[in-house]
Amino acid sequence: MFGFFATMRSGVYFSMVTLAIAELLYTLAPNLQGVFGGETGISSFRQPFALWNFGSEQHVYTLVLIWTVLSAGLLWAYTRSLFGRLTIALRENEKRLPALGYNVHATKILVFAVSGMFSGVAGALLAVSNESANYVLFQLSMSSSVVLTTFIGGSTLFLGPAIGGFLMSLFGHVVSDLTRSWLLYQGVIFIVVMLKAPNGIAQWSLDWVDAIGRDGWRAAGRLVLQVLTLAFAALGIVLLCELCATLFARDYAAEVERTGVWPAISVFNRAWLPTSPTTWLMPLALVGAAAAVHWSTRRLKVRA
Repeated sequence: MFGFFATMRSGVYFSMVTLAIAELLYTLAPNLQGVFGGETGISSFRQPFALWNFGSEQHVYTLVLIWTVLSAGLLWAYTRSLFGRLTIALRENEKRLPALGYNVHATKILVFAVSGMFSGVAGALLAVSNESANYVLFQLSMSSSVVLTTFIGGSTLFLGPAIGGFLMSLFGHVVSDLTRSWLLYQGVIFIVVMLKAPNGIAQWSLDWVDAIGRDGWRAAGRLVLQVLTLAFAALGIVLLCELCATLFARDYAAEVERTGVWPAISVFNRAWLPTSPTTWLMPLALVGAAAAVHWSTRRLKVRA
């Protein structure tokens, strides 16, 4: 039903319609106690089934793994089928399909339904893992995270979105324990990927493998310089953001007001004095080094 209306448009308009539908459900779900469980959602307890004792996290992990492999296999078979090729044609050139005799709207609805089915599998597995489901699943952040991980991993490769989901999930689990600004860094990563590798990290890696196989050590040298550029820029941006985040924090401001002294800020296991010029020159120097290496990389690319 939702697909019938959403697939009447393409591109950004399609995205806006689907996001609007999710927001509509996000608004209605807390008021539909009998369907969505209201604000508390629907909760349950995992019960033993056959030889499986789902009270064990290992059994839950095995269940999720089996369904993930099965779903990935079905999706791979889907992409190799005739309708899967039609789906790719729909993505590449929608305007040419009517000339070949296909009903574009009906095709979109079917693709939308297949996508919704596998999304439902993922949602069911999440409910089994968490033993609950509530209206938070309809939040904009949930939908946007899927889009972000898809484009970061690469939407043109079969395993691209899975790679993006793995990397960003790992990034969130690791970095969220280290800093409160991890969402900011996630947004910066998305911007950098869209600017430097618009086809995603997976396709970017394959392109570099092909380049190294074709040009040898020259391409490897350019890759090393590009990695150094990203490393210097990342260090500079993280240092500057962490310094500013601590300076503007309420706890730090209260401590300054109580003691009258600007305490040192710990970043990268080192104390940085906010009143020292070196503290603010260091991130600028790192970003400048990244710019210099980037300029050298561009010269090498032009020569190649």
